[in-house]
Amino acid sequence: MLANSIFFVVSTGLSSQDFMSWGWRVPFLLSVALIGLALYIQISLEDTPSFRQLHMIRQQRDRELRSKGESPTRADDTSPVLQALRQYPKEIALVAGAFMANQVIFYVLVAFVVAYGTSPSGLNLSRNMFLGAVMLGTLFMVPAIVISAAVSDRWGGRRGVYMMGAGLLGIWSFILFPLIETRSFLWIVVAISVGQICIGVMYGPQAALITELFGTKVRYSGASLGYQAGAILGGALAPLISTALLAHFGGTFGVSVYMAGACLITFVCVFALKETRGRDLSVIA
Repeated sequence: MLANSIFFVVSTGLSSQDFMSWGWRVPFLLSVALIGLALYIQISLEDTPSFRQLHMIRQQRDRELRSKGESPTRADDTSPVLQALRQYPKEIALVAGAFMANQVIFYVLVAFVVAYGTSPSGLNLSRNMFLGAVMLGTLFMVPAIVISAAVSDRWGGRRGVYMMGAGLLGIWSFILFPLIETRSFLWIVVAISVGQICIGVMYGPQAALITELFGTKVRYSGASLGYQAGAILGGALAPLISTALLAHFGGTFGVSVYMAGACLITFVCVFALKETRGRDLSVIA
């Protein structure tokens, strides 16, 4: 919402020529402020209780070894990234696949849709119309995340809620572009908003599902490896692949198939994971 709001302000305040010449760079330059915010969050956050407990156990063991004149060097001093790859290769691969639908379709909704809708070779509509639709769609995503997270905690479990979101999003992939191609602002907002709501249904249980798959020693590394692999394979390539499919097929149906395929991958990968709701994260493993 913040990113598109800034784009909206810059786009509204500049002529089309100035925006295309230099104005589009302004939001990217302003994003440098997020570096400071990220550093503040990273420095301020405390480690989890289970990780602090693990650290205390290691310190106690090191003191005992030193008191005996032995070196505290241990086999588990290996990089936690390497440990995670060795202990949880299946889980990391499945997490990457589970993240495909979120990433692919999110970037289709916030990047490709705007490019397609405003391009002279696409719908040739107002840029501000699509930026406004994307902002509204993201707004609807927020309660979907909160509600689906609560449901996954209390009733549905992580996997069930996640797979429901992937299934609904796969179906919506074939409804999205026909609604956008009506050229009606109302239906464009509906198309993007429902897509973002479905993504929110997956985002709600996602953090808990991913972190609960890994033991305390490698939880951060294992979750990060799977998450970032999915982001690279999904989100980083989605606008490029979508643009290539649009050019190749001369329409958006190929993009819809691509989106549905990502949802199928996510559905299968989440189905293959173990249900994690109720897992005791205080267990040192």
